[in-house]
Amino acid sequence: CAITILISFLLQKYQVLKFLRVIGFHSLYIYLMHVIFTGSIRVMVTKFLHITNIPFLLFVSVLMGVMLPVIIYNFLIRNGFWWLFT
Repeated sequence: CAITILISFLLQKYQVLKFLRVIGFHSLYIYLMHVIFTGSIRVMVTKFLHITNIPFLLFVSVLMGVMLPVIIYNFLIRNGFWWLFT
């Protein structure tokens, strides 16, 4: 734990990997929505595109499971749906 905290402070100090700060800020919303998106993406890719390559499915579902909740959260906040997350 201490090493992780130290690395986090060093990354912030030298302003490296800034996207991790964005992901960290949205971590609660990612946590709330990621299962819905990862499952949905996996079903769509396997059923409609007939792709069953496990590494590809893992990569795409994890990437979309992190990106889509951030995008959806920001969209909802800008359009007055802040109350969904209170």
